[in-house]
Amino acid sequence: MIKVHVKKKLRGRHGNFVLGADFESSARHLVLFGSSGSGKTLTLSAIAGLVRPDEGHISIDGDVLFDSQEKIFRPARTRHIGYLLQDYALFPHLSALGNVGFALSGPFGRLSGEARRQSLALLERFEVAHLADRLPGEMSGGQRQRVALARALAANPKILLLDEPFSALDPLLRIRMRKEIRSVLDELDIPVVIITHDPDDVEAFADMLVVYSQGRTRQCLDYQPYRLRGVRASDVLVPLVQEVESQALAGA
Repeated sequence: MIKVHVKKKLRGRHGNFVLGADFESSARHLVLFGSSGSGKTLTLSAIAGLVRPDEGHISIDGDVLFDSQEKIFRPARTRHIGYLLQDYALFPHLSALGNVGFALSGPFGRLSGEARRQSLALLERFEVAHLADRLPGEMSGGQRQRVALARALAANPKILLLDEPFSALDPLLRIRMRKEIRSVLDELDIPVVIITHDPDDVEAFADMLVVYSQGRTRQCLDYQPYRLRGVRASDVLVPLVQEVESQALAGA
């Protein structure tokens, strides 16, 4: 069960942005959907511990990560969360193997034989084992993204946060990687929160769908009945987004 009830105000040259994220879910696959700039990435950053909300509460399976009233703010390194950022955030001075093995390395960054084996197995699973010795600057965008996915899973996190995980991949590879990621998540029994703009991602992953608009969560929808009935994601999302945008314009 993930609980997110937070507010965060950001001030910028072009005005203020206020996040109001408010949802709870026991679904294994939770998808955050909405236009760019609607607060989805800020929500993931708050869950990961990279941003401290102004007020509210975040917990995962009863483990409190943030609570403003109790003055709790767990550091990111103690949250056991795997997070794939939009820009991948690979260490530029480490090889693909070094990046994936970073979370498994011992003192002074040394990889044990077992850690090396696990890291290579993850690279193989994401079809980039042949890049084990290459630096991020020597890889394509899609290759860097797959290495980053492998790194996010390396430490066996209790939850995985993915921000547009397939956006840098070509269409055919995107289809294969959706199936592979779903298979890995099911095998390792890791819950996931995914940000996407792509209806195909919603169709492939969403057990619960959270729709954002203008900094707020507007709808929380149990998506599984639609999948069981074979309803296309676009047929669900078009009227839902129209409803959400109408709510936002009306100031609801």
